[in-house]
Amino acid sequence: IVASTIAFAYFLGWKLGILESVVFVMIIGLAVDYCVHLADAYIQCEKESREERVTFMLRRMGMSVMSGAFTTIGSSFFLLFTTIKFFEKFSQTILWVICMSLFTALFFFSALMALVGPSGTTGDVPISAWVHKLVYGEPKKAGAKDCEA
Repeated sequence: IVASTIAFAYFLGWKLGILESVVFVMIIGLAVDYCVHLADAYIQCEKESREERVTFMLRRMGMSVMSGAFTTIGSSFFLLFTTIKFFEKFSQTILWVICMSLFTALFFFSALMALVGPSGTTGDVPISAWVHKLVYGEPKKAGAKDCEA
């Protein structure tokens, strides 16, 4: 996403300056935001199969991710018409990054999780149970989370 954004800026004829550098630093967090939200929902599901986990992930967080993207796109749209060059470039970049992030998260990342995502206890970090016991004073119960959407 970041590489495509730099290519996008190149095709718009931007030269790398202070404004562009600030914008490029800001997009790093925006580029991964939607995938992180979906990954969290995927991991929260206690089901075994990848397909069930992807379905849960998209049902649980899909609409929230899309809503966040649409509000960001809507707010950035109005910055396109400003006379301040930074705001104009910032809005163009944000629109590109959000559209690419939304596409990547909902299509590419979801397909990737369905094909090779962790299933069962694969990817569990044993220290999380220890931290849960330390914080809450009791061991984490198996099946405590229900991922029925």
